[in-house]
Amino acid sequence: MNLIDAIAQPRVLLACLCFGFVNLLLAKGEQHFLIRMAEHSITAWLAEHIYLPLARVFSILLFIGLAYPALFGLREAPGIHSLLSGGDHRVSHLINLGFLLSLFLPLLPIVGRLPSLILPAQGLLAAAMLFSWLAQAQALDVSLWPGWIIAGLVLVWAILGQRLAVWIAQQFGDQWNAQSSSEDRTRVYYETAILFFQIPAILLYTLKLGEQLH
Repeated sequence: MNLIDAIAQPRVLLACLCFGFVNLLLAKGEQHFLIRMAEHSITAWLAEHIYLPLARVFSILLFIGLAYPALFGLREAPGIHSLLSGGDHRVSHLINLGFLLSLFLPLLPIVGRLPSLILPAQGLLAAAMLFSWLAQAQALDVSLWPGWIIAGLVLVWAILGQRLAVWIAQQFGDQWNAQSSSEDRTRVYYETAILFFQIPAILLYTLKLGEQLH
């Protein structure tokens, strides 16, 4: 299954729609939430560094869960509930590691200047963990490294996706919801567009992993 075929799968389309809807709500409500939490320095810090990053982790996990198993180019596979219940604390591992990435990746010198890499990194990590559990369930020995070509394509797509999202946000940010400030509208468009541009980067990786199960 190639990238176009994977995106056209009903599960992946549903996952994209739910993912986009949830993150659109997050993008539109984030500023209001931060303003309400800004009354105290502690709650403001918790909102910016804990609550909102956790919400985005849940959104990417929602996408991964809904898109499985088409995520790996598979039409049939063990149910995701059986994979998550097949070991101790698997759900908490997914959430905790995704959250830690959102905290520490921005601190790195290069990644900190490329925020577009954080979301796909969280998606790639969650997908890699799910794939390893899938391989364990089928008693298969697999590799989580997709090769340099796919890794390079994922990186290039993530960076170009950010550039495209910025362009779209600037083009359409002043044409919708006149009651909001131009900056707020642009940010909502950017947050929504960049999510969809990062999905192919995740699928490039997961489809390559799935080839080992064919």
